Formats: sequence, C-alpha cells, structure tokens
Amino acid sequence: MEEFILKMVLCLILAIVLGIVIGLLWSKLKTKKTERREEKSAGALSLKLKELESLYVKEQEAKANFEKQCRELKGELMQKTNLLVSTSETLKELQNKKMHLVQNSSSSMENLLKKKEQELLEFEEVLVKAEETISDLQVELDRVKALAE
Repeated sequence: MEEFILKMVLCLILAIVLGIVIGLLWSKLKTKKTERREEKSAGALSLKLKELESLYVKEQEAKANFEKQCRELKGELMQKTNLLVSTSETLKELQNKKMHLVQNSSSSMENLLKKKEQELLEFEEVLVKAEETISDLQVELDRVKALAE
C-alpha cells in the first residue's frame, strides 16, 4: 500500500511538472505569435507612413510648381498691363493731338487713331484672357492647398 501511495505521489508530482512545462511552452508560443503580429502591424504602419510622406512631398512639389507658375503668369500680366497703360496713354496723347490737328489732317489722323484703338482692343483681349487664366490657377492653388492640409 505504501508503494502504491508512493507511485501516486510520484505520478502527481510528474503531472504537476509536466503541466508547468506545457504552460511555459504554451506561453512562449503565444508571446512569439503576439510579437509577430505586432511586427507585421508595425511594418504595415511604417509602409503607410512612408506612402503618406511620399504623397505629402509630391503635393508640396506640385504646390511649389503651381506657385511658381502663378508668379510667372502674374509677371506676364504686369508686363501686359504696363504695355496696356502705355498704349492707353499713347492713345490719349494721339486723341489730344487729333483735336489740335483735325483741321489740317483729319483723314490721316483718323486712320492712325483707328489703328491704335484696334491695338488697344487686342491688348484688352489679351489682358482679359490672362486675368481668367490667373483666376483659374488661383482656384486650382486653393484646391491644392486644401488637399495638402
């Protein structure tokens, strides 16, 4: 009987040791799986972050290019505006001269005036087109800024 009790105690101790070993192995396996999931999750987040950074850089470059183009168009508009102003002043001067010289050379002065007026109309058309282009580009710039934010 003592021998039987001794075997039972040994089996019980062996079962406890075996349970502890299985529990330790099971916890290590779970820990490794959790670490793998975290690594995959971190890798996916890192990839997404890189994509977002790349997109941000591209948007910043597009914004810079767009602003550069706007500055160039504004410069062109200013040149055309200055040209229009000078042409307008020239036209005013011609109109004043016409008033003084009407008795002497009315027909030749009328032809010159018509020519300058036609040039003025052409310049005004160019100015209107440039203003429309700048307006369109400003709307696009605002849209790009909104996307970048």
